[in-house]
Amino acid sequence: MKRRSTYSILNDFQSEMHSELSSDSLELTAKPNNNFLIKSSDPILGIVSAVLIAVVFLAFPYILGGAWTSDGSYIPMFNTEVVRSLWLPILLWTFFRISMEVIYLIEKQYNPRVALITIMLNAVTAILSFIILWDSGLICTEFLSHKEQLTNSAIATAISYIPMALLVLATVLLIVETVTAVSKGMKAGKEGFDYF
Repeated sequence: MKRRSTYSILNDFQSEMHSELSSDSLELTAKPNNNFLIKSSDPILGIVSAVLIAVVFLAFPYILGGAWTSDGSYIPMFNTEVVRSLWLPILLWTFFRISMEVIYLIEKQYNPRVALITIMLNAVTAILSFIILWDSGLICTEFLSHKEQLTNSAIATAISYIPMALLVLATVLLIVETVTAVSKGMKAGKEGFDYF
């Protein structure tokens, strides 16, 4: 019987272990489906947008629109006192929007966990949007009176519905984001990508 050297036995063992490890690592690092990936640019843009909205609403609400009177004074469209009194809901809205985008940045792909987090955070964000934009005193009454004098009451009435239009737009965007996250997250879960 021919004796094998220790070197050949170790070499065979190493080759066998290497082939097993490579096949295992191939299974563990399956390439995710591109349909479930979240581009890094989207959450970054979302974070920047949330911060800009908060800064503009809290610090410079008068730049969102206004009118100059005949005597040269400026009447802002949004009632700055009312907007600034909503500082807590605005900051909370910003916090939850940034949290959602950070989750997207960390996870990098849709999965059931992201779907569940999106449902919870977007529900809270929708409630905060309602609190902020439902306030009847958000549009400055002096601005509406000035517009009514310059144009007609129909335009002034249309302007008074701007917060309602913003609320509808915010709600639609949140619904679209939630439906996208849930549908892609559930599909990713069914295909075996990153369960809870």
